[in-house]
Amino acid sequence: MKTKLIISTMLLVLVFYVFTSDNVEKSTDKITGKLISVPLEQPGQSAQEGSVSSAPDGTVFRVAIEKSTGKLIEAQQYYAPLGTLTQNAVNAGYKKEDVEEKYVTAEEWGKIKYEQIIKPAQEQKKAQEEVKKQQQEIIRNKLNLTEQEFENLKELLNEKK
Repeated sequence: MKTKLIISTMLLVLVFYVFTSDNVEKSTDKITGKLISVPLEQPGQSAQEGSVSSAPDGTVFRVAIEKSTGKLIEAQQYYAPLGTLTQNAVNAGYKKEDVEEKYVTAEEWGKIKYEQIIKPAQEQKKAQEEVKKQQQEIIRNKLNLTEQEFENLKELLNEKK
């Protein structure tokens, strides 16, 4: 179970990194081996025509979702027959019956990406910043410094880097 959680987390981090860097995905087409750059859409926006190979019904993403939790396992942004993501999930330790692989539109992918990747990352960053702020306040109080004195000290320490 721990291995599955680690692998799932790593996949989500990878998906987040790929789909948020400069709002452009740079990857290699699995079939042709050519480098491609694909504009990534924000939630609610549709894919640019011709930006990715799409299925006849217009879908451009494939996703694998863990049925029991509704969490994203993996996503790919090019059209291919269903089955690969399911096999990847099984290889990572998920039960085949607990994996749903499907095509989604760019709009649907934008919602999934926001809810399961961007929003949790923003919340985690906010929580980390709050912990850091609390730790700095503890240190400031132990050093018996005013807020301005502590800010000056932080600036001096940052200049030394």
